[in-house]
Amino acid sequence: MDDRGAALMRVTGVTTVLLRAGDSTAAIVELRTDTEVTGLGETYAGVFVPHTVPAIVDRFGALLTGRRIDPEDPAGELRRLRRETAFWATSGLGAGVLAGVEAALWDLAGKALGMPVHRLLGGPRHERLPVLATGGPSRPAGELYRTVEHHLGQGFAGVRFGLDHGDDLAEVLGSLRERFGAGPELAVDCHGEMREPSRRWDVATAAAALAAAAPHRPLYVEEPLAYDDPAAYAELRTATDLLVAGGERLASYAEFAPWVRAGAFGVPQPDASWAGVTDVLAVAAGGGRIAPHSWSAGVGALQNVHAGFAAATTLTLELPATPGPLRTELWGDAVAVRDGHLTPPEAPGWGAVLTDEVRERYALR
Repeated sequence: MDDRGAALMRVTGVTTVLLRAGDSTAAIVELRTDTEVTGLGETYAGVFVPHTVPAIVDRFGALLTGRRIDPEDPAGELRRLRRETAFWATSGLGAGVLAGVEAALWDLAGKALGMPVHRLLGGPRHERLPVLATGGPSRPAGELYRTVEHHLGQGFAGVRFGLDHGDDLAEVLGSLRERFGAGPELAVDCHGEMREPSRRWDVATAAAALAAAAPHRPLYVEEPLAYDDPAAYAELRTATDLLVAGGERLASYAEFAPWVRAGAFGVPQPDASWAGVTDVLAVAAGGGRIAPHSWSAGVGALQNVHAGFAAATTLTLELPATPGPLRTELWGDAVAVRDGHLTPPEAPGWGAVLTDEVRERYALR
């Protein structure tokens, strides 16, 4: 179909495709219709608890199957689903899995209308966006140097890396600047929630650490505090000129709202495979600049890329630094880093690819 409209489509089934490659897992939601068009979406829950996802998807599927849906109004269908599941899917795992179902609705709409999802969402708002390689867990100093060098060599604009809980923030940033110069963007994830309680920073400790790190110009400092007090984050923001980031674990705008109202984050990091693409844009509207988080497989990565291009305030995008087949096989040709940037995907829907070969080769049984 073209962008002049599409007929109503009856949903014939909503299922979960579980995949595994090595230690990596993924849960892909597949929405089938009475046409040849299907929709794909991913929930971040599949990275951690894949076997819990199908039962929740089946519950959403029972509500959707048999419905005639309008591909020009996926947002309306999402509102209906949220009303029907408000008791249990407003936050937490229910909301995180709903993000995958929502994504399948948007993918279906884009394919039916022949448009990339970012256009359905009002974009693209950017001709291109800088992209960081996100490195996941903390690494020892020597390994961190090799990792940063490798990803800069791949053409990324910079690296988002984890700070080991025993390391000094300023020392690590200073050593990276000495080694790689002023050019690369360096974003630091302090994993505040994951620290042992006795080693967690309070506002004063975090403010001192950020003050010492400021001369080394981190792009942002993520999760310097535990996720238990929006007011503490807001207080820290007033005590530093650095951008304080966070929010990747928040599973809906309902969870984000207290943090947005408090002005807790200088750069919120919603994840479209966990909070949902609609709520990523809601966070951007209420919370200023965003840097969408991305650590899912290929479909979820594309959800965040499209959300980033649809939001006017996107600071950076990120891609997992260790792609692997569950990422590269699924995002296909839709992701190509050039000169440290991504350009808006052009394929209809997310542009994700899920072949029969991938289903069979990487099936999680």
